[in-house]
Amino acid sequence: MNPYNPSIFPEADFQRKLPGIQGEIVQVEKDCIDWTDKEFQIRQDLSGPLSAEPLESLARSIRQLGLIRLPVLRLSSLGAAGSETFGKKCTVVAGFRRIQAITRILGQEKLWCRVLPASVEPWECAFLAVADNALTSSLLPGEIIRAVGLLAQFYPHEQIANASESLFGSSFHLSRIQELLAVARMEDPWPALLDA
Repeated sequence: MNPYNPSIFPEADFQRKLPGIQGEIVQVEKDCIDWTDKEFQIRQDLSGPLSAEPLESLARSIRQLGLIRLPVLRLSSLGAAGSETFGKKCTVVAGFRRIQAITRILGQEKLWCRVLPASVEPWECAFLAVADNALTSSLLPGEIIRAVGLLAQFYPHEQIANASESLFGSSFHLSRIQELLAVARMEDPWPALLDA
């Protein structure tokens, strides 16, 4: 089964990009994905025993409708996705759950992804990760905290506050951003408990 059906989901939907970000839509072997790098993960990890039901639901949706939004990966080393150097590990930028549903539940060895070159800056990846998650569905409180914490690594707090309505669907005052960052600096399990 090819979960990416271009006749159902026009390529134009996958070509929206930040200025300067280029990427290729290619099939990636699951072994090329670096699961240890979770720098851009916003949503709660789905590798534990309590995660089977949400993943199975997502896998059913992918099986029935296809993959509506492609996962986004970034090459860990320089090289184009179609070149001989593409076999190196890729970092997941967005789509952790989609990748797990396709590989763990549907059992596929390869999946369609939008692969960004290694030259894409981490701040661009952070913005893509937050936008991909927040614009799909409402983020839980712990996910908002993780998203703000990720963005704060690259953006001034004022800039996050100014962009909060377009990113999160809610306008956050600077003081709210600072409160969220204080919680983000706490050790786990505090942010994760807010999602329970």
